[in-house]
Amino acid sequence: MDEVKSFLQGLDEAVLRGTPESRKRALQHTTDLLMAGRYSDDEIWTFGEVIGRLADEIEVAAHELGNRLDG
Repeated sequence: MDEVKSFLQGLDEAVLRGTPESRKRALQHTTDLLMAGRYSDDEIWTFGEVIGRLADEIEVAAHELGNRLDG
């Protein structure tokens, strides 16, 4: 399961550099992976952290876009 941890760490780093669209795709892909596999409690926690960060970043980007469109 080191591959999973490595993947999640890479995904977490990508959140910091990604576009709103790439974050959305990453969120979809991550949830698909979580649903398809069998993982340890620690790996599930890591998935949750990554999904939470992606969701937060998408929300912030959507809010900023809304402000631009309003103003």
